[in-house]
Amino acid sequence: MDEFVDFLRGRGIPDLTVQQFLDENIDPPTIMVMSDDTLKILLPKLGDRVAIKAYCKKELAPKKQSLIDRLKLKMSTPAGNITAHKGNSHKKVKTTRLIEVRKLQGGGTRQIEIEKSATVETVRQRALELFFPVGKSTKGYLTDFETKMVDFSLQQLDDQLTIEEYFSRTALTKLRFYLASKFIKKASPPAKRTRIRRTALSITGNGILSDDENSSDQINDVSRSLPNECPATTVRSKEDNSTDLSVNSNDWNNYPYWHQSYEVVTQTVTSEQQIPKEDLTLLVNSILDCCETQPLPNITNTHICEPQTISSLLKHLQKNINTQKTSQFNIYREDVFGCCVRAMRRTGFDPFSKISVKFSDAEGTSEGAVDEGGPCREMFRLSLNWLKDSGMFCGAHKKNLNLCGNALHKNMYFEAGRLIALSLIHGGPGLIFFSETLFSLLCDQIAVPTLDDIDRDVRETTMQFQNANELEELRTIIGNSDVFSLSGFPIIGQAEEQEKIVQGTLRFFAVDRIREPLRQLIAGLNTCGLYDKLVQYPSIFKDIFCSEITLSSKVIEELFLIVYTEPGTNTRSKENRVISYFRDYVLDLECDPTNIVTLPDLLVFATGSDCLPPLGFPLRPEIMFLHEKNSRFPIANTCSLQLKLPVVHTSYEDFKTDMDFAMGNAKEFGFA
Repeated sequence: MDEFVDFLRGRGIPDLTVQQFLDENIDPPTIMVMSDDTLKILLPKLGDRVAIKAYCKKELAPKKQSLIDRLKLKMSTPAGNITAHKGNSHKKVKTTRLIEVRKLQGGGTRQIEIEKSATVETVRQRALELFFPVGKSTKGYLTDFETKMVDFSLQQLDDQLTIEEYFSRTALTKLRFYLASKFIKKASPPAKRTRIRRTALSITGNGILSDDENSSDQINDVSRSLPNECPATTVRSKEDNSTDLSVNSNDWNNYPYWHQSYEVVTQTVTSEQQIPKEDLTLLVNSILDCCETQPLPNITNTHICEPQTISSLLKHLQKNINTQKTSQFNIYREDVFGCCVRAMRRTGFDPFSKISVKFSDAEGTSEGAVDEGGPCREMFRLSLNWLKDSGMFCGAHKKNLNLCGNALHKNMYFEAGRLIALSLIHGGPGLIFFSETLFSLLCDQIAVPTLDDIDRDVRETTMQFQNANELEELRTIIGNSDVFSLSGFPIIGQAEEQEKIVQGTLRFFAVDRIREPLRQLIAGLNTCGLYDKLVQYPSIFKDIFCSEITLSSKVIEELFLIVYTEPGTNTRSKENRVISYFRDYVLDLECDPTNIVTLPDLLVFATGSDCLPPLGFPLRPEIMFLHEKNSRFPIANTCSLQLKLPVVHTSYEDFKTDMDFAMGNAKEFGFA
C-alpha cells in the first residue's frame, strides 16, 4: 500500500484525495473493478485515471500467480502445520501463531513522537501504555501476558537496541515493530492448548506514528499467512533532538473501547482424540484438593461498607475545604463565566479554600453581598446556565460537547470542568443537562450517539440523508454537503450503505471530533479529585449530571420550616391565613404551566438555587412573616435561607398577584 501511496503522490494527486483512498480502503484490486465514472469522482483528470489503471494492472499481474501458488501449497499442507517460505527453503511451523488486531477491535495504528535515541524497550513500554491502558485490556490484565517486541520477520528484537542504530543496521527508511503478547497459562490442561495475542507496532522513517491498516504488506510470507488484524504503531525518527514525548489524540478513534485483544485458541489434538479417564480424574481431584486447602473467609471480621450516596461522596471531598482561607470571586452578571475564569486563574487560587462572592450590577455599583452561601449558589447557577447555552455544548435539550476552536485554544473546556467540580463540592447545583453519550464518554463506557448529540446543521443534513429512499437522492445529498466527506464518507456505492454512513457520521461528530475538548473537560473535572469519584461511582453521579430533577409542591412544602409565633395571638391568626395562601400558590405554580412564575423561580428567590443542591443546603430554609413591615411583597435572605411573607393580604388573588410580581422581577441575587 505504501508503494501505491507513493505512486499517487508522484502523480501530484492532492494529499486529501490520497487520504480518501486510504480511508475508503481503495487499493489496486478495488480500482481494477471500479467503473470509470466512479473513479472520476476521486480523480477528475483522465490522465490520472489511465495512469492509475495501468499501474494497478502491472502491480497485480505477478501477485495473482503468487497467490495461486500459495493457495495450492496451503491445500497440500497437512492439517496442523503451515509452510513458511524464504527463498527456495521451506520451514514447518506449528499452527500456534500470532494474529493481528484491527483498529475496530481496539488495535490499529497509534501516533506518538519518540527520540531516535530511544531503545526498543522504551518503544515496548509506550506500546504497553497504549494497548493496555491502566494495565489491562478487555481480555485481561497485563500481568496475564508475556510481551516482547518482534520485527516484520517475527524475530525478537534486542531491548537495548536504539531506533537510530536499527535504522543504520537495516539501511531501511521504514521499520515495522510488533508487540507480541502471549497469554500466560495458569494451569496446564490435559489437552495442549495455546493462547497467543499479537499487537503490532510499526516504526517508520521520521518519528511520527501514522495510520496504516495494510502494514502486513511489508511482512514476509510467514506474516502474510496471518489474518490482517493487527494494531500498528509507526514511529519515524525525528531530525531534531527534542526530548519531548507527546501523544497524538488520533489514536482515540475507538474510544471508549481502547485495546481489545484478539485471542485465538489452537487445539493440537484432533476431534477423534479423547482425554484419558485417569487424567481427567487426576485433574478433578487436584482441583478439589486445592479448594479444600483454601480457608473460608471469616465473615465476622469482614468490613461491610456503607452504601454510598451522592451526598456522602461529595461531603468526603468537601471536608478538605479550609474555611480559614478565602478565594474572592467578583461577579459581573453580563460576563459571569469570564469573571469565574479570572478568579480561578488568579495566582494563589486554591479550590479547597472557601469561596466568597461579591456581585456588582450593570453600572458597576457594589451590591454589598458578601457570600454566606446564597451568592455562591447564585454564581454557580448563573455560570452553569451560561455553559449550557454556550457554543461549547450542543443539543436541543440534553447537551453533548461541541468543538469550538476558540474555546479549545483558550483551554475553556478545562475551565468549564473546573467550574462544574467547584459547584458540586462547594454546595452549588448539579448539571442535569449532560446527554447519555457525553456521560458515557466521561466514564470510559461504550457510547451510542444519537441525532440529539450533534449540532443543528449537521443534525438536519443527517436526518435528510437518513430519510432519503433513492440511491441518486443519497448521492445528491452527499455531493451537496461537506458533512459526510468530513466524516470519511465522500461517496456512496449502494443504498445498503445508508445506515452505515449515518452511524459513522454520528460517531464522528458526537465522539471522534470532540476528543480534545473531552480531554480538557476531564482534566478540569478532576479538580479536588471529583473525576476520580465519578469514574468509581458512575451510577451515583449520573443523576446529577443527566437526570432532570423536577420540583414539586410536596418538595417545596417539606423543604421549608415555618417559624410561627405563639398560638392564640392575633399575629398567629394572620400567619395561618398567609400560610394557606402560600400553599395554594405553590400548588398553582405546579399545576398551571402558563404561569409566568415557576417553582424553580420561587426556589431561586428564596435560596439562590433553582434546584436542590446535591450537598443540600447548609441550613434548613425557613418561612417567616413581615409583621413589622406593612409590605405587600415578600423579602428573601439567600444567605440565611429565610423567606419572609407579607401578612397584609386578605384575599388570595391579591396575594398571588404580588407574589408573581416579586418572583418575576427578582430572579437574580441582590434584587430580591
